[in-house]
Amino acid sequence: MKNSHPLALGIAIGVLWALYVFVVGITAIYGWGDVLVGVLASLYIGYGPSFAGAIIGAIWAFVDGFIAGVVIAWVYNFVATGRFAPEGHGPEGHGTATSHPSGA
Repeated sequence: MKNSHPLALGIAIGVLWALYVFVVGITAIYGWGDVLVGVLASLYIGYGPSFAGAIIGAIWAFVDGFIAGVVIAWVYNFVATGRFAPEGHGPEGHGTATSHPSGA
């Protein structure tokens, strides 16, 4: 199984989330999504329905998405490698008879 690259996933999610938040901030100028902008503005200081507010929100969103992407990749890599599984039940052992402690 191939591991995920934390920095690559962080950048990808950060860029996509920043783009989304920017577009919502711009559309809120015209009255679309203004409730969502209000909710996100409670988390992202300076975000609002204006061009400058959309830029500020996009910067916050990139940082937020980057951190989320890195954490998701780390958790995925941890789970995918089976490091948390009991002996013989990880991806290598698959619970086969050869991995049984009694050797049966």
